[in-house]
Amino acid sequence: MFNIQISNFKEIQKEEIEYICSNWLPVPRKAVSLIVAEGGIGKSWILLQLALRHLIENPNEKVFTWLSEDPKGLSKARADLICSKILEVEAISIENLFISASPTFPITFNNVQKVKEQLKEFDVILLDPLIGFYSGDENSNADARIFMQHFTKWAVEDNKTIVFIHHVSKGTGKSRGASALVDAVRLVYEIEKIDKNDTKRKFTVGKDNYGVKNV
Repeated sequence: MFNIQISNFKEIQKEEIEYICSNWLPVPRKAVSLIVAEGGIGKSWILLQLALRHLIENPNEKVFTWLSEDPKGLSKARADLICSKILEVEAISIENLFISASPTFPITFNNVQKVKEQLKEFDVILLDPLIGFYSGDENSNADARIFMQHFTKWAVEDNKTIVFIHHVSKGTGKSRGASALVDAVRLVYEIEKIDKNDTKRKFTVGKDNYGVKNV
């Protein structure tokens, strides 16, 4: 049996969308977002900077980054560089950033509860890359909907801010695989180099359900 929750309009409390890093790269809380880019853009650097900026503003929250494609020591070195060269803070002052370089595995109905249990203490969860956790046919909308429902439900019910790194389809700059992957999330950022510049990046809002362009 299922239970349909029905509320009288007059009794519903208004709720404004909250964001992390609203002054840099706004990401909605209690939602799943995608950062989409081709290889070599520096996606892991962007995730680390997102995590560090959030913790500077919210030092009592906890951020988990699963950077499966890089050794932990390399991620640590990058975080130190971001702190000293960009954010101008002491890396030692960042206490609640947690990093895993463990191999990824498909997240399914059978193991998603164990994943939630291991990550229950974290407020912000950053996962790179999406395909490393994907458990179905990447081009199947049915599989994509089932997979993403695990995370969208988790974000709302447990107040988690979840961001996936995802790759683009060759030559398009758009998210790879089933359209349901994009349909399920509330926000998509698409990233590209500016005139093949090695350091500058252009962020485009590819999907915006919550009005992030107004933040």
